[in-house]
Amino acid sequence: MVVVDSTVLIPFAKAGHLKLLNKLGSVSTTEHIQKEVLILQTPEHLALSKAFDEWITVHKVKTVKKLRGLTHADISLLELCVKTQERLLTNDKALIQVAKSMNIPYAWPTTVLFVLVHKKILSASKAKSILYDLSEAGIHIKAPVFAQVIKALESLE
Repeated sequence: MVVVDSTVLIPFAKAGHLKLLNKLGSVSTTEHIQKEVLILQTPEHLALSKAFDEWITVHKVKTVKKLRGLTHADISLLELCVKTQERLLTNDKALIQVAKSMNIPYAWPTTVLFVLVHKKILSASKAKSILYDLSEAGIHIKAPVFAQVIKALESLE
């Protein structure tokens, strides 16, 4: 199972690849994240809403902690990870730094592609194509990291 953040849900939905997350096993998030991603009537709203109805488990997490620089939604994810002992899937560097300090396992969204290639659910070539789609959908990834991921995927072809 993974606990997923809006920084992953939104670009995967925008790129038309949201269902790939379901291939990881069970996927969960918090009510705070659900509200965050469904607040606007965006083109990806329908795909996200359907995913919440069908395969993303939404947990109600009462946030009691306050951590400087993190939103209630971010804190709720950390608390869910602590409670469930599951990996956090996010593209938020600040959130990952706090997760590290709390010994919460985490993964970047690019990890999804490698896991699915390893499981033979995706070919390396298809994973590269999806990475380009995610980039066009607005996922934040620095150019050197993007190049490294492409190179690593090419080595798997």
